[in-house]
Amino acid sequence: MSSQNPTGESEEYLIDRLSVKHYPLLKKLYTNAFHIDTPIKEIAARFDASNPGAPVIGFIAIHRPTNTAAAYYGVFPLKVIIDNNIVQAVQTDY
Repeated sequence: MSSQNPTGESEEYLIDRLSVKHYPLLKKLYTNAFHIDTPIKEIAARFDASNPGAPVIGFIAIHRPTNTAAAYYGVFPLKVIIDNNIVQAVQTDY
């Protein structure tokens, strides 16, 4: 078990908001977890925040000693129509 400092951050893992700089780590994580070789271009298209609606909300856990992605969690905000009302919703990745 890794220890935490007073702010709650782990010494062994860095939890970071997902950004373009993490795409190579996410690619490797997808390959390891799902045995899918997802091209960086596809990852970029999926997480591109310039699409209509709110930006993707995602966080990545990076194992500090090896600088590898250990986990990812994120949702894709979108709007749906329910009973003729526009409602904000989210879709999870995979």
